[in-house]
Amino acid sequence: MIKRSWKALAGCVLFAALCSAMPTPAQAQSINEKVAVDTTVPNPCKAGEAVRLTGNLHVVLRVKNTKDGSTVTGHVNAAGLKGEGAPSGLKYTASGTGKIEGSGSTPPATFTVTGKFRLNSQGSADNLKGTATLKINVKADGTYTVTTEALTLDCK
Repeated sequence: MIKRSWKALAGCVLFAALCSAMPTPAQAQSINEKVAVDTTVPNPCKAGEAVRLTGNLHVVLRVKNTKDGSTVTGHVNAAGLKGEGAPSGLKYTASGTGKIEGSGSTPPATFTVTGKFRLNSQGSADNLKGTATLKINVKADGTYTVTTEALTLDCK
């Protein structure tokens, strides 16, 4: 009787150990990242003019992994960006928060998402609409990187 109890206990312990080692879907992960920007893009509203953008995009994301894949939701806040026209010297300040959504495979996964913002000029010059294209790499261990793939401007 005692031998059978030990065997049953050993079987339960082995079963519990195997179950705890099985992969389970990861909890949702929050990402709160400032992405540095230093680039020059053409001004589509003024021929021969470019806008140098500097500062940070503040990216807040939630990545959720399931057995069927991953989803990413969140926003990008452009309030940390400033711009300067060249050769005009016209100053711009960014504002606005753009919604981000995407889906893909389970990690490791790469998401390419976009967020919209405004680029407000000083005085009566044209304001611009901006689009930030971000690349989010989520590794199998849950670590991540967020980089700016592209910044583009459109006339408002």
